[in-house]
Amino acid sequence: MDPVWSDLLVDAERLTSLYAELPPLEGLLLRSVHLSPYGPGLTLRVELPRYPDRVPVAWAEDGSDRLEVQIHFRGAGYALDFAAAGALQVSHLNAYRSGTGNPYSVRRHFESRVDQRLYETLPPVTGRPFYDRP
Repeated sequence: MDPVWSDLLVDAERLTSLYAELPPLEGLLLRSVHLSPYGPGLTLRVELPRYPDRVPVAWAEDGSDRLEVQIHFRGAGYALDFAAAGALQVSHLNAYRSGTGNPYSVRRHFESRVDQRLYETLPPVTGRPFYDRP
């Protein structure tokens, strides 16, 4: 039996603290794909198909209704069907309110305090510190 994606998470508590039950990856919105030029590395920036059940107060007060994360495929390699080679890691969790304009330029609420200090919106895809490191 193949493992479900949440079984592969290195740091599952970052998502399980937000969700009563993690949503399946079917139906997610793929925002970007990043292949690392420094060895086997693949990062998917995705919007999860369901908003979390338990959110930080700032996200709720702002009316955020979408959750976007980066999924990093870790291990020896990956296949074009994006099968995990060993483990997955999520990073740069951020919430935003849909319907308020361009999703790339709207205000984001980042879960990480470091991201909160560095970014108010998504950095450009050329922003290596954001997209190359979990």
